[in-house]
Amino acid sequence: NKKIKNYPTYSDLIVYTSSFLENRNINYLEIGVSVLKNFMQVNNQFNNSHLVAYDINPPTHKFLKLFKKEQEKLYTSNHKNKITYFQGSVLDIKDTEEFKSIFKEKFDIVFSDALHTPQGIESEYQHIISGSLQSDFILYFDDLDFPGIQEAVSKIYLDLQKSYSKLFFTTFKVYGWVGQNEKMHRNGIISTLNFYNIFKTNNVKLPSLKLEKNSNSKL
Repeated sequence: NKKIKNYPTYSDLIVYTSSFLENRNINYLEIGVSVLKNFMQVNNQFNNSHLVAYDINPPTHKFLKLFKKEQEKLYTSNHKNKITYFQGSVLDIKDTEEFKSIFKEKFDIVFSDALHTPQGIESEYQHIISGSLQSDFILYFDDLDFPGIQEAVSKIYLDLQKSYSKLFFTTFKVYGWVGQNEKMHRNGIISTLNFYNIFKTNNVKLPSLKLEKNSNSKL
């Protein structure tokens, strides 16, 4: 219940960046929703969209009443947006295969905030994200300052360049959902849109804003 200042948080940026996509009834995927602290903020801002949650735990008790359990690992909710919640591990191939068999549509925005390890990042990309992005998309990563995470994301950037002729990897520091009550995280956006230029042009002031160069790493 602590107050936060009017500095941008990653929740603000997810909603803000979505306005630059051409679509729009957004297909949004958040991997690692935890207690839905960010997910529900996004839900409050989007309309007529499909929001998908992926987490190793079932919906938190506070929001469980909003969901109907459809299958063992699948929950749904319909209000102003369609919400689907899938319970699974990003490291469990059976879980990721089941998820992919359920969700055939492509995503406009993906927010990665699950396992903060290179293994977790690479697994969710290979088994959940790859092949499931729209022709223009936002792939948003939290916590690039964790050991090995930015390197793993750079490999994903390189791999996506095989399929997208124009692609940009923008990094910066931003507050998390508790604002200034926690130190800034290094975040990154891989997108068909150049958010380095967009942030500069629209006077969005983010510390350590950088347009990353191509990586020579292999995925």
